[in-house]
Amino acid sequence: MPDTVEAEPSWFPPTFDLTHKRCAITFHTTSGEPMRTPLFLVSALVFFSAAIARAEIKVTVDPAGAQQLGLQLSDLETQLSDELTAAFNLLKPKDYVRALTDAQAFSNKGLGVDYASNPTAFVVGVAGNFAVSLGDKGLGERYSERPIVGSAPNVSVMAGLNMDLIGMDWLTLYGNFFTQALTIEEVSGNLLNWGIHAQVKFFRPQDDGLEILFQWGGIDFTTGYEYSRLKLDLEKQLDTPLPLAGGVAATEALFGGIGTFNITTTANTIPVELSTNFRLFYVLTLFMGAGYDIQLGNGKMTINLDGDLTAANPMGGDDIDLGTANVIASESSKPTEGLPRLMAGVQINLSMVKIFVQLNAIPPDRAISGGGGLRIAW
Repeated sequence: MPDTVEAEPSWFPPTFDLTHKRCAITFHTTSGEPMRTPLFLVSALVFFSAAIARAEIKVTVDPAGAQQLGLQLSDLETQLSDELTAAFNLLKPKDYVRALTDAQAFSNKGLGVDYASNPTAFVVGVAGNFAVSLGDKGLGERYSERPIVGSAPNVSVMAGLNMDLIGMDWLTLYGNFFTQALTIEEVSGNLLNWGIHAQVKFFRPQDDGLEILFQWGGIDFTTGYEYSRLKLDLEKQLDTPLPLAGGVAATEALFGGIGTFNITTTANTIPVELSTNFRLFYVLTLFMGAGYDIQLGNGKMTINLDGDLTAANPMGGDDIDLGTANVIASESSKPTEGLPRLMAGVQINLSMVKIFVQLNAIPPDRAISGGGGLRIAW
């Protein structure tokens, strides 16, 4: 595909082919000669080109390296470019960043509120969650050649206080908070979350002598505010494996990227939920519910990596020098603004000690998260 897009016979307006990863624009007169472009138009086109140049991969292949692998120069360049695109999720970078931000928001679920214990005094605990956002195609992404999937972990410490002390036993207030520095191989970062919630109970459970066998926990209406941020930065060389096919034998290239790799996702969520629970034989509680999440925030990905390309020699011996590559991307996206949600879980009751697991899903199959934790409730 050519990198130069020519205008129609008249010099304005120019036409663009936006399917290119790189965009260069040249104006010609009707005679075919290059023309002098007005300064204001150059400025406008520079701005426009910057807006659409979301991601760019430049691969410079050493012909000797391609020959050692038994590959055509153009074939090796295409394979390396495609694998770098997949490795850094640059096929649809905006969709990928949105999936990451959706997952960050979804990873808050189940961390800051108790849906199963029906506390009459207090509850404290710790919980963790891992969320996966499957993009607009949902589970259909797994059939895509380059699926778009975002994921996010989360952990939080929580406490809740029932307002029975002031005659409002139908109201429980919750707060949660956690922050932690992270180191994941070549990447360092920080995880931060906090939230506040109010839970209003309708039909508070009564002690009628049968509660040891079965007790309905009533209906809970819960809302609040949740904040979560995950920030990741590259600290040292990022080694990225790139599988290669064809040639003498299948092998794997390695891109040793040095430079900037930053991902920051920030989620601000207002949940609105209805839930209920059932306690069986005292030791087992089942809880379930549905909600709607109003999601705000922003996600941003910035990449500018330069590095050497090498490959294992399929015939043995020293690694093969394949050339160099440069990966550039700058993309941002807000989370999906509003999403319905289902939740369900199981809790084991050991007197005041509660152990629970909870699953959350956005129908039909947009996102899923699972988590669990330990709580002490009275």
